[in-house]
Amino acid sequence: MPLYARTPCQIIPAGLFDEYGTPALGAAQDALCAVVKFDLAAAKTSVRTDSSASRGTAEEIVPAIRLLFPTLYPIRIGDRVRLFGALVEASSVQPRLAVSGEHDHNQVDCIATESAGETG
Repeated sequence: MPLYARTPCQIIPAGLFDEYGTPALGAAQDALCAVVKFDLAAAKTSVRTDSSASRGTAEEIVPAIRLLFPTLYPIRIGDRVRLFGALVEASSVQPRLAVSGEHDHNQVDCIATESAGETG
């Protein structure tokens, strides 16, 4: 079953540099995506850091934003996505295949970078 992406968003490519060599973002490209999960308050989970009895733990941020993009839209790790007034950053991009074995869409896990009030 093909992906039907209906939610408007913008992809803002990263990995560019300005005339001073400072990292910069490219021009925003209008796109359509499918929203699987969109929780801007990323949850922290307790993770054991070792298997000894020291009870050592660390906190790990679990991606709470998962978007699906048709292959029509190229997206890479580090690119930003503007969606619902928020700016989020792609932290992983995984290709997903159709039953026929063809590359159908990309699953993109994101982390929040700015809230709706800060993206203006």
